[in-house]
Amino acid sequence: MKAVKRNQMMNWLSKHQKFVGTSEDLAHQGAASLTKTLSYFTTGGGETATLAAGTEGQIKMFSFVTTDAGSMVITVTNAGWKASGTGTITFDDIGDGCTLMYANAKWCVVGNNGGAFA
Repeated sequence: MKAVKRNQMMNWLSKHQKFVGTSEDLAHQGAASLTKTLSYFTTGGGETATLAAGTEGQIKMFSFVTTDAGSMVITVTNAGWKASGTGTITFDDIGDGCTLMYANAKWCVVGNNGGAFA
């Protein structure tokens, strides 16, 4: 097996995932950016946000970072964990997070730490 050097991997990622390394602070009732890979958030009570349809192969990550004063519920368009339509992801605790990939016109879960999918 051929070893892959770090710079080779970063070059490949930059060509194939155009939003690597970008982030945003996702606000209550905000729309998660489709041009930023990571949306992180804090809560001051029960909060909501949305995620629109992506582009094929796109990666989106969510992370609950500080101030556990309530849940964040994100409504997801084209949720891959549903037969069709929208779904939700609920984050209740600091450290909760997930990684999604847009594949076959749906957001698919590829990693999860504490998110509840409905």
